[in-house]
Amino acid sequence: MIFRGIRFADPVKGREPQGGFAARPAAIILMARHGRWSAALGALSLVWLALPAQAQWARRAGMPGGSSVPYLVEDFSAPAWDASNYAPPADVARFQDLRFGLLVSFGITTRHQTDLSWGAIDRAHRRMPDGDSRSDGVHPPTDPWVDWAKDLKFPDFNADRWVKQAQDAGFKYIVFTAKHHEGFHFWATQLSEFKVTNTPFGRDLLGELIAACHRAGMPVGIYYSERDWYRPSYQPTGFGPDGRQPGPEHPKYIDYQFGAVRELLTHYGRIDIFWWDAFWWGGMFTKEMWDAERLTREARRLQPHMVMNNRASVPGDFDTPEQRLGGFQKWRPFEAAVSLEESWSYTGGKPKSAQEVIALLVKSATNNGNLLLSIGPRWAGNFDPAEVGILREVGRWLERNGASIYGTRGGPWPTHAWGGSTYRGATAFLHATAITGEQIRMRMPDGPRVRSVRLMSGPATDGGSDAHLDYAVADGHLAIHVPAARQDRTDTIIAIEFDHDLTDTTPIADDGGAPPR
Repeated sequence: MIFRGIRFADPVKGREPQGGFAARPAAIILMARHGRWSAALGALSLVWLALPAQAQWARRAGMPGGSSVPYLVEDFSAPAWDASNYAPPADVARFQDLRFGLLVSFGITTRHQTDLSWGAIDRAHRRMPDGDSRSDGVHPPTDPWVDWAKDLKFPDFNADRWVKQAQDAGFKYIVFTAKHHEGFHFWATQLSEFKVTNTPFGRDLLGELIAACHRAGMPVGIYYSERDWYRPSYQPTGFGPDGRQPGPEHPKYIDYQFGAVRELLTHYGRIDIFWWDAFWWGGMFTKEMWDAERLTREARRLQPHMVMNNRASVPGDFDTPEQRLGGFQKWRPFEAAVSLEESWSYTGGKPKSAQEVIALLVKSATNNGNLLLSIGPRWAGNFDPAEVGILREVGRWLERNGASIYGTRGGPWPTHAWGGSTYRGATAFLHATAITGEQIRMRMPDGPRVRSVRLMSGPATDGGSDAHLDYAVADGHLAIHVPAARQDRTDTIIAIEFDHDLTDTTPIADDGGAPPR
């Protein structure tokens, strides 16, 4: 795509338009400075549509950021950060322990096997941030997608089966889509007629899924987008002399949104995670659009233990890389959201292989983050058997190797040439995915001493004496001999027992395994 002599990549199918004022090219800045906001924003939307899915981090002043791209990192002063609201540390730690979550992505656009919300609209005519759906405050849209839910029957849906399939795949929590950007409600709300109970299916889909999770002892989360292309009072921006003020009806939308969140957090029992989805993007969405500090405090009042992400333009409890993994981050949790297919909802596209999913999970864990894998059901209410088979293969791998993932933290060796590591207590788990020859070599942590080294994965590993590996400590480095015949093609996992806890160990950078000079 060409814009004023600047070449951008072609739009990526099924991906969110992204970017922000910090990312705009010079041509757009020039138009903005001359007051030509309409032309500038129209052009800028084309740039956003050309950008691939990125990520979002929140950063307290003085702390490291998750990205070097300015519009992907929302900065907060120390006083503003400290004045915001957070879940109790013990609940955040429990969320980190889970490590592997399932995001069930379903919307009315699945009817035509197109991506969530974006499959309903003409992407080439959208303006920042929700331009073509910017309402007159009175009339809902009359586009064809508004009627797509009228034949939602979901004959093959069974909430308990969905949860059992998630458990078999090794997922430790599930997040369900309650409302995506197009504004359709998948719960029995009293605040809108645009809802699942007004379809031929006629039941409270979200309520049944949450109840099934409770029966199975599965932690459960709710995905809820603050954006709403259907509700007439949704006017977050686009008004005023500069075109960046909320519309006159938007206070009504904020009142509705408080009511919707109260319904979700009072009608269904315990909710463990709340997943907002209107990210900052360099100022594209702001906390003022949702009265977000007050909204998130109300959510915590109703469910004090619940963790929330950072996509309401307040810091929240964890960062949210999207369609990519976060780098190593010790000071603050992250959860990388990645789809099994290229799109979020089911389209019948090519899914990732089990080996690719395992690699994503291992990389997330060694970088000290969770992986939230998205999979969508088909319009009939069941999952694609081929995709279920892929996830079951992942589950079998976790049955053997889950001890090196669940309940761990990343380190003390983050990304190295040979792989990375996790740890729990005094045990470090090396995930060696690229061993050169038959030896792994890395710097030793300061203080702890090695007690034993044993193989957890690979041929002929039964946990007995044959699982132990030869090793040597010299010149401040640990060298482990891993015979080629005992290396695993996907991930050679090695458990190293130390003589004391590794929690306070400083992450050890990769020095190539060379001894100090």
